[in-house]
Amino acid sequence: MKIYLSGPISSDPQYKAHFRMFKDYLASIVGDNITVINPAEMDDDNKSWPNWIIHDLEILNTCDILVTLPGYKMSVGANIEMLFAKGAKLKIMNIYELVDWYYSTINGGTNECN
Repeated sequence: MKIYLSGPISSDPQYKAHFRMFKDYLASIVGDNITVINPAEMDDDNKSWPNWIIHDLEILNTCDILVTLPGYKMSVGANIEMLFAKGAKLKIMNIYELVDWYYSTINGGTNECN
């Protein structure tokens, strides 16, 4: 199973640190059971914004769940990812809902980390 992190990038000068923090947080909970896709790790400063969103949607299309990060509602790119995920009928959750879902569904109902 793969999840895709969606949140503000262009408007957040600290986006790499913020995305890394949330990816690390999720990885500490889900371990190797779920792959966490962090678009902030896919660095290529030569790409234009339209090329980035196309690239990100192609990656999102390979995922099972879109996880929204704080501030996503103010991000044009994250809103495009949200609409795409809805159209593709992916699960959409915020990061806290994902943790609850993981413990109740994937981790057999226990609230223990790996």
